[in-house]
Amino acid sequence: MIRYLQENGATLEIANKYLSGLEGESTKWPTDVDFGNAWQSVHAYQILNNEKIVYIFRRIDETFLSSKHETISIEGPLSVEHILPRGWVENWLLPDGTKGLTGQALWDAQPGDQRAEATNRRNSLLQTFGNLTILTQPLNSSLSNSSWDIKKPELLRSSLLPINQLLHDVSSWDEVAIENRSKKLFEKAVGLWPGPVKSK
Repeated sequence: MIRYLQENGATLEIANKYLSGLEGESTKWPTDVDFGNAWQSVHAYQILNNEKIVYIFRRIDETFLSSKHETISIEGPLSVEHILPRGWVENWLLPDGTKGLTGQALWDAQPGDQRAEATNRRNSLLQTFGNLTILTQPLNSSLSNSSWDIKKPELLRSSLLPINQLLHDVSSWDEVAIENRSKKLFEKAVGLWPGPVKSK
């Protein structure tokens, strides 16, 4: 890219032309659709480390601030928290009110088993951006795994960040809530990190 800019001029338009022309699996620039699909479905820790996830959430958090907000200075490190906990089976019922399946029961489930399908769906959303957030102090593990009606007030008490204060209006935390939050966060993310625009 540096050579290309040296030869053609180092302008935003030339850089955009170069990036949008990349092809191939390792160099192709993802479209907003690709970005959105990955944002809402990929296990965040498979592609990013903790520091990068914290950075992404801090940048998104800043987009919720306005001139009416107080400035919040964060002195210490931030930790990533799963809103729906990794150990959700004990305290978080599936949408139909049944208990999710754990390891062996999930493995032994027959094709078409609705509880197994619901458990797998929930597990697929567990590590996505819609279910992750950042806190100034990690929640006690006993509170972290508690049901939503216990965890929500503790989570809100542990953070003044706007990205978390938006959870005030969420009465239940389930697959729909995770997907809705994921979409809202993606709208912010794609504004922060737009890809190059294809030339017409």
